Amino acid sequence: MTRNMYGQESEDTYTHNEFAPGRNPCDNKDEESLVCNLEQYNVFSTTSLRDCLCNIATKDLATGEIQESLLGAKDLGQKQVQEFVKQRKIEPFQQV
Repeated sequence: MTRNMYGQESEDTYTHNEFAPGRNPCDNKDEESLVCNLEQYNVFSTTSLRDCLCNIATKDLATGEIQESLLGAKDLGQKQVQEFVKQRKIEPFQQV
């Protein structure tokens, strides 16, 4: 609508340049710059001096209990699903 007001091409024929071939080098340069900045703060370091999880935005450190909970969430969820199925689906049929 705004383009029509100013005599520019119609919205139907307008295409953005996000997928244009010339956009790739610009995106690659931006990505490299971002990775470089993150590496500067050892975000990707596997040998970090910290022995606990750290929020990179707030620099908050997780306690051992929170770290264990976060890192074990997948396993805990799988155990809870298995227990639920066992209690709600398998055991009632075995009692009949």
